[in-house]
Amino acid sequence: MSSRPKDRSIDTLKAEIDAYLERERQSVEKRIRRYPPPIPACDAQFNFLLEERDRLCRQTAALAEAIDNAPNARAAAKALAALAKQIGIPTRA
Repeated sequence: MSSRPKDRSIDTLKAEIDAYLERERQSVEKRIRRYPPPIPACDAQFNFLLEERDRLCRQTAALAEAIDNAPNARAAAKALAALAKQIGIPTRA
């Protein structure tokens, strides 16, 4: 992460997105653990859960990248707001 100062609202939004993604990932992991043994590549629901877990991991990586690659606080806030909208997290205007 860069050493530039960050705006508090950016930290708050990042924390909200990160918490949301972590809750979703834990939910998917829990469902995967409880899922009955599937027949490999034949169980659409199990394969969906695996894909969902991978999607959440990619979104978590995108969150870190949005912060790390932003040249300033305003750009970071804009990138985080776009990511929150893409994920479906309502943000304050």
